[in-house]
Amino acid sequence: MTPARISSIVLLAVAAVFLSCSEDGGEEAQGPSISVSPRAVNLGFRQQQRFTADIQGLDDTSVRWVVVEKDAGAIDDTGLYTASSVAGTYHVVAISVADPSRSSSATINVQAQPVPVSVRLTPIAPNVPAGTTLLFSAMVTGASNTTVLWRVTETDGGTIDATGLYTAPATEGTFHVVATSVADPSKSDTATVRVVVIPPIAVSLSPEAVDLVAGATQAFTAVVTGTSTTGVDWSVTEAGGGTIDAAGRYTAPATPGTYHVVATSAADPSKSATATVRVTAAETVAVTLSPTEALLAPGGTQAFTATVTGAADTAVNWSVTEAGGGTVDAAGLYTAPVTLGTYHVVATSAADPSKSATATVIVRPFSSTGLVMHVSAAQLLGPGGTLPAEGAPVSSWVDLSGSGHDLGQTEALRQPVFKANALNGLPAVSFDGNDTGGGDFLRTMAFTTALAQPLTLFFVYKAPPLSVNKTLLDAPPNTGSGRIRVQATTVPEGALQLYSTTFTSPVVKKTPGTFYYVTALFDGANSRLRSNGVEETPTNRNPGALGMGGLMLGGRQELTANAFAKTEFAEVLLFDRALSDADLGQVEAYLKNRYFPP
Repeated sequence: MTPARISSIVLLAVAAVFLSCSEDGGEEAQGPSISVSPRAVNLGFRQQQRFTADIQGLDDTSVRWVVVEKDAGAIDDTGLYTASSVAGTYHVVAISVADPSRSSSATINVQAQPVPVSVRLTPIAPNVPAGTTLLFSAMVTGASNTTVLWRVTETDGGTIDATGLYTAPATEGTFHVVATSVADPSKSDTATVRVVVIPPIAVSLSPEAVDLVAGATQAFTAVVTGTSTTGVDWSVTEAGGGTIDAAGRYTAPATPGTYHVVATSAADPSKSATATVRVTAAETVAVTLSPTEALLAPGGTQAFTATVTGAADTAVNWSVTEAGGGTVDAAGLYTAPVTLGTYHVVATSAADPSKSATATVIVRPFSSTGLVMHVSAAQLLGPGGTLPAEGAPVSSWVDLSGSGHDLGQTEALRQPVFKANALNGLPAVSFDGNDTGGGDFLRTMAFTTALAQPLTLFFVYKAPPLSVNKTLLDAPPNTGSGRIRVQATTVPEGALQLYSTTFTSPVVKKTPGTFYYVTALFDGANSRLRSNGVEETPTNRNPGALGMGGLMLGGRQELTANAFAKTEFAEVLLFDRALSDADLGQVEAYLKNRYFPP
């Protein structure tokens, strides 16, 4: 027999004797002592417990650990005990290595750990269309009986069967489905069901009918309601009836005839709308219209002139495309509606109704008299232009005033970027304010004739972060001595100053990262500055008398360090006159209602 085997037998014998004796070597034992901690524990199957032994009176404090009973679990040399998977009462013994007559024990009660009953319901918070069904599932743990009882808390909240199949009611609302354990009715889980009424999907197409000459194009617009998936698939019913691209632009065939353009809902292919296209042979009749764009206040008027070539009959029939988009009489005199928006005046040849010309009318809530520049990020490329994608570089910003003062930037590294949702759902053009690498800016060409004061400037911008003064707008380089300028100062932070030949004094602090709408009247000693409709009263209000040779956004014309502002512009308007308080209030109300709605 090996020494290790003999040692184990001896230890077990000592442990067995210990159980029949008192602690620390029996009733009469004196001298050194040993104690085990903890003395008693309750454990579940296979759970672990660390035991320690404290020896007093011996230099050698090491012990040997023994589990007394058979199938009582195991204990390692460090005193880490692992419980048996059999319920019972067991004992572990610590025996002194230096004096095996000294020992101490601990009692362990091992029993199964009951698992509490619980119910888990899925899905837990679904949205269910009214009148439809949804299958719920319930998982029960801690009981052999895993069945549940189903119910809907609200009397009008729909029904649910024994399989968990829920049928939503016909009305909208928030209701509650409950699954209760049959094994333990005190245990349940609840799902919150939001029932929504989804309108039927419908498709409409505009225009519904159109006359085109062979090879001509027509843009169709499809509107899908009743679903968040608003895309459509375009098609032409007749083979050889022309083509239409994914954007809805139809190209008529060379063969005259009647054809049909169809827009089919991508969400529900059973829903579609059809437009009729009448194609006639190409002729030489042509219609031109002057002017092609007009800016009007509500109720304002504009005389249009139509010229017809290629036909003896040069008469035209006038119309407005949009319902409620104003009126035009037989002489071409257009009267704008009271509703703001973009509308289209059409002159159609009486000799050939397939020939027409269209002018765009933009109705604003203020007089356009003296408006020499107007840029809006919402119409970055003009009234009919397509807005760029989020983060796309901006190389051109179209002037809506009709004066041709477009802003541009040919250097790719200096082009600002487009932000689709910068301010209450409306876009802006974002300038990086990079002083070291050459900041972003946009600028006009030099004005053919410099504008003299008085000048009224409106702009919607985001106040930049400041370490030094930052220029928001200036004149481009090489545009002469006229360079009206607006600068954000550091004291007080973000306050604005006007400049022509000198700076006005700053007044009101601006919070970096916050949008403001600003009115700046350059009129010598009568100059004014207003922010968010509130007049600012500087101690010095005279920026000088020089005018304006052009406009540069985003920085100062010197293009040196600290010349650029990290800012965003949503809209800029420039008038070559001093607006009256009434006119000024109309423009400010327009900007406030557009960008800062209540």
